[in-house]
Amino acid sequence: MKVNISMPRNCKNNVSTGGVYLDEILEKAVKFYATDLMSTRMSNTLKIRVHVRKTVLKKGTLGQVINNCKGSIKQNEYLITLDYKAFTADMLRTLAHEMIHVAQIATKKLQYRYWKSDRKLHFRWKGEEMGVLANFPYKNQPHEIEAKENQEGLFKRFYLK
Repeated sequence: MKVNISMPRNCKNNVSTGGVYLDEILEKAVKFYATDLMSTRMSNTLKIRVHVRKTVLKKGTLGQVINNCKGSIKQNEYLITLDYKAFTADMLRTLAHEMIHVAQIATKKLQYRYWKSDRKLHFRWKGEEMGVLANFPYKNQPHEIEAKENQEGLFKRFYLK
């Protein structure tokens, strides 16, 4: 697995926990989450970039994962963006949530695809066509429900190891 962490210089140099810098913690967390959620073989094929940013996210959003919306075509590159202002523990929880989405997509449990007919983003969950993503409130999307239910356990397994 290739992991690339990018953040503002002042963030990287000023945030330290027990002598370990934030970028090091995030890289270890990505690798731990990936191996916890997927097979070693699958996680070794992934390229994950984590950007810690100030202004990219919508207000109230702590993180997001971006990938190509190509349905069932294998995807191995992902971009996770995390909120610069979040506390380290909250950043690691958010990273756990986003890594659950990475695993959902990598295992094809979750698939996104833009349809040519209506030019809208549709999604499949566990092989079932669910429809236009925008028609589902965030809290009712099955992949979000699963990520929300499992993020705390994943975070605790990393934090307590």
